Amino acid sequence: MLGRLVVAALQILVPIFALAILGFLQLDSHSQRFSQVASRAAADMRLVDDLLTELDLANVAAKDYFATGNPGSLAAFANLRPRIDGYLGESRGLDEASERALAAQAERRWGSVTRRVDRAVALRR
Repeated sequence: MLGRLVVAALQILVPIFALAILGFLQLDSHSQRFSQVASRAAADMRLVDDLLTELDLANVAAKDYFATGNPGSLAAFANLRPRIDGYLGESRGLDEASERALAAQAERRWGSVTRRVDRAVALRR
């Protein structure tokens, strides 16, 4: 009698434990994928934040250079230029098409600004 009870309990409990183990494995897989997506989103947000900060600093430097001809402002702009170019290059790898389109628009505008600064420097020489 006790043997039949143990067998019956095992027949009930083994599938339950197997399903629980499969559930934990699936949960771990989902957790890892979520972590990867969250990490990528955080990296994208840092890239955009860094780019916007550098663009703001370059804007201030360019405006000051146009208004005053201050060589220090030109030097600040020149120091920011390669970093911004690098961030814009990285932005081509953003996940969403709309993000990449906005980055491409920012890159075109940045090109326009750098050409204007270059022309202003050439005229002042």
